[in-house]
Amino acid sequence: MASLFKNALEQVGQSHKVDDDIIDRFNHRFTVVLLVTFTAFVSAKQFVGGPISCWTPAQFSDPQVAYTNSICWLKGTYYLEVDRQVIPHRTENSEFRIAYYQFVPYILLVMALFFYLPHMFWRNMSRRIGFDLRSIIQNIKQVANTDINQIALQIHIALEYNSSKHVVNRQKIFNRLLEIFQCSRGYRIRLSSLYIFVKIFYMINCLCQFYFLSTLLSFPFHTFGTEWLSTMLKKIHTTASNESKWFPRVVMCDFMVRHLGSNHHWMAVQCNLPINLFNELIFLIIWIWFMFLSSLTFISLILCFILIYTNISCTFIYKYLHMNLFKSEKEQQDEFIEKYLKCDGILVLRIIAHNTNDIIMANLVGALFKIYLNSIEKENNDDDDQRQLNGHYERVDSSSI
Repeated sequence: MASLFKNALEQVGQSHKVDDDIIDRFNHRFTVVLLVTFTAFVSAKQFVGGPISCWTPAQFSDPQVAYTNSICWLKGTYYLEVDRQVIPHRTENSEFRIAYYQFVPYILLVMALFFYLPHMFWRNMSRRIGFDLRSIIQNIKQVANTDINQIALQIHIALEYNSSKHVVNRQKIFNRLLEIFQCSRGYRIRLSSLYIFVKIFYMINCLCQFYFLSTLLSFPFHTFGTEWLSTMLKKIHTTASNESKWFPRVVMCDFMVRHLGSNHHWMAVQCNLPINLFNELIFLIIWIWFMFLSSLTFISLILCFILIYTNISCTFIYKYLHMNLFKSEKEQQDEFIEKYLKCDGILVLRIIAHNTNDIIMANLVGALFKIYLNSIEKENNDDDDQRQLNGHYERVDSSSI
């Protein structure tokens, strides 16, 4: 797991290692970095500083004070309102129990892992169906040292492989499922269907993160930000306590001290949790970021459906064809988009366009269009040769009669 997050951190600032759009990178890169940074900060406060400090009786020695701090940190504490005079019995304080703060670093790491999983799935599965987008974009970034025609040929081979693979394995269950997503441009929609699935994966992950935190923190996390703001406004206009009911800094702890025989004593001490001051700020930032990220991911998912399954996605291809000043008919350009590129080819070019510039894209689309024209010319020549061969056999057959 450590190597996984190290790899995620190393990707920051490396703009050539991209094979998706900016919203996806918000999910699997910036969010992971944010959570890992918070993990490092909280871990430093827990294992280096003093995360808890308990008020102990005067007769306690230094080892006993250290033991009290340790047992209360490990055992967990419970929240008690400042104006409550009576300390509840140890069997009645379960509803006030607070036991999440020991596990905050691990909670953040698990969250970061789930944000990175969709990207791992996208990268591995896109390679399986023939599109190594990371390699293609990395080569384009080095276009000064790479022939753009070689990159176009790499995309052409991937498109042809994708089509032939579907024809060969048409009876497989996976391909039958993909036919559900069939669009007007034919069957070349493997990458497009995968891309939509990954977008849905990101959206589900964002929503599940709220449920995950609500379960672990024992309060509705999706309303945390609004309730926190409401509490702050009340504190400004009233003399209410400065204590947070979600991340309390002053808590109570019950533990038992055993003596020889059956002489056991239960101790109830008051403890200070300065770590919760940082936990509250961290989870407030996480709530704000998750609300923003969920909205962006949902918008990105809707736009993805619109761009893939409508003709809107074709407009940028026409722009790059016109930049090349090709003297071709409109019908020929339409066939290049609808019969050659199809959904997957358009998606590949759109992702590349998000990570390059118009000049590179114009050259790349022009190179692909030339490959398409050459393939059409070759098919026509093969058809002419086949017709001539058939005519020759017919003449031979007639002469033999």
